[in-house]
Amino acid sequence: MVKFIEFFSEPRPFLLAALVCAFLAYCGTGILKERSPYKSAIPLQEVQFLRGKICTNPCKMSSGKFYSAKLALVSCKPSQITCKSGTGIEQSFKSSGKISILIPSKTVEALYPGKLYSLEGKSVLIEQGENISCKGKWNPKANAFTVHSLEYIEPDKSLSGKIAHFRAKCRLVFKRMLFGWGNAGGLILSLLSGAREYTESGLCNDFSLAGLSHVLALSGMHLSFFSGLSGILGKRIFGKRASFFVRMAAIIAFSWFAGLSPSLLRALLCSSFILFANSFYCKKLKSSEILSAVFLIHIVIIPDDAKSVAFMLSYSALAGIMAITPLIERFFTRKIPPALSSPLCTSIGAQAATTPITAAFFGTITPIGIISSVAVCPLISIFLSLALFCIAICLLMPFLCPPFGCILNMAYGAIVFLVRIFARVPPIQLK
Repeated sequence: MVKFIEFFSEPRPFLLAALVCAFLAYCGTGILKERSPYKSAIPLQEVQFLRGKICTNPCKMSSGKFYSAKLALVSCKPSQITCKSGTGIEQSFKSSGKISILIPSKTVEALYPGKLYSLEGKSVLIEQGENISCKGKWNPKANAFTVHSLEYIEPDKSLSGKIAHFRAKCRLVFKRMLFGWGNAGGLILSLLSGAREYTESGLCNDFSLAGLSHVLALSGMHLSFFSGLSGILGKRIFGKRASFFVRMAAIIAFSWFAGLSPSLLRALLCSSFILFANSFYCKKLKSSEILSAVFLIHIVIIPDDAKSVAFMLSYSALAGIMAITPLIERFFTRKIPPALSSPLCTSIGAQAATTPITAAFFGTITPIGIISSVAVCPLISIFLSLALFCIAICLLMPFLCPPFGCILNMAYGAIVFLVRIFARVPPIQLK
């Protein structure tokens, strides 16, 4: 009781501000307005041609027929051109904002390894930062523009355009390299880039049933792994003073390559706060204040993220770890060794905080996730360390790819076996 009173007696401006903003945001007050709505002289329902820049990673939908992405618009044309210039040439109309587009899978995967399609015209690289021109129509049911055909437009000549195009090519090369490692390569690709085109059929569903969806979703676990690994290497190679710069470079590079999902952006902001505070001898920051400040910054930068389930789960999980885990740690440490009780309490705290959200949106609760996270997450960290080592060696000596692929697939088999055991435990159905 004393600690409870002390907690609220201390000045916590960021926490108070975050609680107020969260209350207003999720109580239907309408403060989370769309940052980049569609604007043009042509109603979206009449548009047939769009031109713009892809501003998110393409994500394969559950049906497998389409990829979903966001398009930052530059111009558009209506379905029936009634306005022409003096020369008789069909006129484009300036437009702005971001809309969702649905691209056929065969179009996106035309350049991917192992995906052979017969397409008319030149294959198009569909990645964040690439410019495209597409033909299709607005789908009101999906609240998205369904693409029928598209053309590639040369990337911007600016520095940012060249960097974006370089990233797109790197992600394509990375997919081609990991394709040779089979199912293990598919899991590595999902863990390092968020692309799930090559994950084994049904594996994502098994992870979900086992309460391990956060493992495949790019989040703080992945960023913490890269931060810790780069910190160890940085100290040994460059010394303790340079460790901060090595860790910052590693987490920024990973976030840039993987793409900033809501959970990964939250993890990047939190990690940056902590690294700056620890490296420049600032006053020790309270974890609740860091999370609150990051929440406020996040909804200011990208307010649309606050509407996504990934955003809610990411922040609530970390809040649960901070608020609930300390309350139950004392009880568990008396009964269980700290090496096991600490991750178990962390898992319970995250599960308790995210359960209301998963119940509301998905109608299920997976309590087995408390145990499966403790068992599987350490194996995932070992698997990622082994994968990065193999990738680095194979880049220098490509002839070692087959034997390393066998080793990785054995480790993959052990992880999948364990995940499928936990997936057999039926979740609690609320609907």
